[in-house]
Amino acid sequence: MKEEIINKIKIREPNLKDVYHICGAGKMPSDIKWLMLTVILGILIAMYIPSSSAFLGTFKKGECVQLVTVLNSSYANISGITTPTPNPEILYQNAEMDNVANFFNYTFCNTTKLGIYTYGYIDDIGNVYSNDFEITPNGNQLSTSSGIIYFIILICLVLSFVFLLSKGFQSDMLGWQIGYSLIAYLVLLVSSFIAYQLAFNYLADTPFISDILNYVWIILGILAFPIFIFAIFGLLLSYAKELKNKKKNRFSS
Repeated sequence: MKEEIINKIKIREPNLKDVYHICGAGKMPSDIKWLMLTVILGILIAMYIPSSSAFLGTFKKGECVQLVTVLNSSYANISGITTPTPNPEILYQNAEMDNVANFFNYTFCNTTKLGIYTYGYIDDIGNVYSNDFEITPNGNQLSTSSGIIYFIILICLVLSFVFLLSKGFQSDMLGWQIGYSLIAYLVLLVSSFIAYQLAFNYLADTPFISDILNYVWIILGILAFPIFIFAIFGLLLSYAKELKNKKKNRFSS
């Protein structure tokens, strides 16, 4: 009788119900809830931060830009296109723009340099106009505020990854260990992608860093599925072991 009472009150081994609780169907620890809520809110806020754009627009490095305008003029010439600093250059002086029903266009393809390009054009009576456009690595508008926000999110994700790993190591139950590890892996995958985007957009002068981070997050993404399958397999083995022990205790009693 005494041994039966001890068996009832001792901590049981984890089974599939533990993972069911971890996935959100059961009661999740409050610290994990607040952690996940903070990360999600931070990402949503960063997505809706407004940013200003160049007059003509933002275009991808290496792609051609159509310099277009509508003028009541018989012709229009590009007076010059100034490349970004440092070491700006003036290109294509007095280049003729194509004219189709007073719709003027000039195709500019020398967009290997990142930054703001300024160009001017002149109509047939000598009026001078000036516009600008921006060239970025991926064609998206970049801003310092957005970079800072994403960097803060990245730091929070890294801290979350360390926190989840520590919770997993501290747990004595296999189910919680696997659950914390899977969430930590997901956080690591998202962190590697954000780090790659930051390097790609803001460290264009050192492309090897973005290349390395790109390989890292691709590899992590490829490994995500087999790791998930391995975790499920481990939980099934644990569940089978628990059933075996229950049958063994039943026969022994």
